[in-house]
Parts: sequence; structure tokens; C-alpha cells
Amino acid sequence: MNKLFIFILLLLSSLVSSDQENYVLSFDIRGIMEHVLYPSSAIIWSNAGYVITEDGEQSLAPSSEEEWHNVENHAAIIMETSNLLILPGRGPNDQEWIRLSKELAVTGQLAFKAAKARNVEALFDAGGALYQSCLACHEKYITPNE
Repeated sequence: MNKLFIFILLLLSSLVSSDQENYVLSFDIRGIMEHVLYPSSAIIWSNAGYVITEDGEQSLAPSSEEEWHNVENHAAIIMETSNLLILPGRGPNDQEWIRLSKELAVTGQLAFKAAKARNVEALFDAGGALYQSCLACHEKYITPNE
């Protein structure tokens, strides 16, 4: 029985090791944040909400199909980035990291659905949810000196 258990553990560990050989990790977490997640998040945030000027309130919402499509694309990137964050070899790989990464996918889905529906208020709400998702992760995993 013990030999069978050890054999199964060795077999499973070899499957995990060989699975990692099936992809190339081009960026560490910092690189993903800098080159993938932050630029896409910035697109969501810069297209949601309002700016108050001397002339009144100005909507930041997309005003053309091309702009809405751009928001959709960046929301899709956010959704899929959650998978990049939980690949073996990235991040702390604890349950909280995985939960927060999955939460990121949910906020990306909110932004994507809002953009597909051309719903300005839902996009604003999705931008807020995205901010909260980022903040929760940063509070847990980024040290004050970073």
C-alpha cells in the first residue's frame, strides 16, 4: 500500500514537471503586471467615469464602435491574465493567490460584458471592481518598499 502511494505521488509529480515543459514563461509577475495587466486595466479606467471641468461634466465612455471594441479587447486580456498569474512557476501559488487571480477574471468579465452591451454605467462599476481586485492583491503581496 505504501509503495503504491509513493508510486502515485512520483507519477503525479512527474506529470506536473512535464506539464511545465509545454509552455515558456516569458515574464515574471512584475513583467506581466507592467506589460500586460496594467496597460489593459488603464484602458478600462480611462474609458469609464466622468471628468468635471469648468465647462461641465465630460464622459470618458467610448464614443465609437472602434473605441468600444478596444475596451472589449482589453477586458478580454484582463480575463485571461488571471490564468497567466496562476501558471506553475509564477506567484506564490497559495490558495489566496489563486482566489485573487480568479477574482481578477471575474472583474474582467464584468468589463467585457459591459463593453459588449455598450453600457456606460456597468463599465464604470466594472472599473471600480477591477480597482478593488487589484488593491486586494497588492495589499496582500506587495511589500511597502515596492
